[in-house]
Amino acid sequence: RLAIDVSRLNSTEFDASSSTLTAGPGVQLRQFVRFAEQNNVVGVWGDCPTVTLGGYLTGGGQGLQTGVYGYGVDNVVSATLVNAQGDIVVASADSNPDLYWAIRGGGGPG
Repeated sequence: RLAIDVSRLNSTEFDASSSTLTAGPGVQLRQFVRFAEQNNVVGVWGDCPTVTLGGYLTGGGQGLQTGVYGYGVDNVVSATLVNAQGDIVVASADSNPDLYWAIRGGGGPG
């Protein structure tokens, strides 16, 4: 078994030019929602305040606003991660699009 503690990967940033929030996988949902509200950003939030974004998005990211905005994972613009070779890569529609498709559920429920 392997457990990776991401709780210290909890930074948040806001890009006003694109109204985009950036957050680490260890950010708890209550921290993320508070940060989003401070920046007048609306999104899909779950109702468990202590789940981290990493866990929330891995599960698809369902919340009360899913019917309006889609699943949380549908709103992911890009992700920085470590691939199987140990390289840090960015996955987005333009960079590693197959990986981007996969981390967003591979065409699953969202």
